[in-house]
Amino acid sequence: MIFLFLIIFFALYIWDWGETGTKGEGCTDSTAANYDADATIDDSSCLYAGCTYSGARNYNPGATIDDGSCQIEGCTDTDAANYNPHANTDDGSCLLEGCTYPLAFNYNASAIIDDGSCQIEGCTDTDVVNYNPHANTDDGSCLLGGCTYPWAFNYNASATIDDGTCELHGCRDSTAVNYNDYATFATHTCLYGGCTYRNATNYDASADIDDGSCLFS
Repeated sequence: MIFLFLIIFFALYIWDWGETGTKGEGCTDSTAANYDADATIDDSSCLYAGCTYSGARNYNPGATIDDGSCQIEGCTDTDAANYNPHANTDDGSCLLEGCTYPLAFNYNASAIIDDGSCQIEGCTDTDVVNYNPHANTDDGSCLLGGCTYPWAFNYNASATIDDGTCELHGCRDSTAVNYNDYATFATHTCLYGGCTYRNATNYDASADIDDGSCLFS
């Protein structure tokens, strides 16, 4: 009986020692998230809260639990070309797209990157005098050069600006009664004045129009 009692005693002692030893292990660091004030033996189970995102400004390499404190800098404007969906702190780096041409109809003063959307009004006809190579929206302002003189040989009814190309046919002889100072091409249409009355002393056989100068004896 004594031998059996000793065996039971030692068994209970060993069991009690094991239970006490297990309860004494835990995280003994008071700064850890899972600090155990009852633990007497540190078992390396400590968990530290902090920012675990390596790209954050306040990244903590020692943190094992993310506490949502990460400060991720970047562009937070969803309309910007470089919008960062992970950023929660705007760093002023946003690059807004839009029309950067000041003379455009839809110019955007806030835009930093031109997205090719500029609507530049002007004359898009390459054959006219006021053609605008930058314009992509015709505004009806085209000025077509050409001959605007209705009686000219090459009169252009569509021309809005006379370009000095008018070709006027007419009499270029200043002594003729139908002399045309605007004519650029001489024709055989000149008419000359003189006495056309055959019985007159100053009858002029070459005269086309009687100018009232006939003399009679």
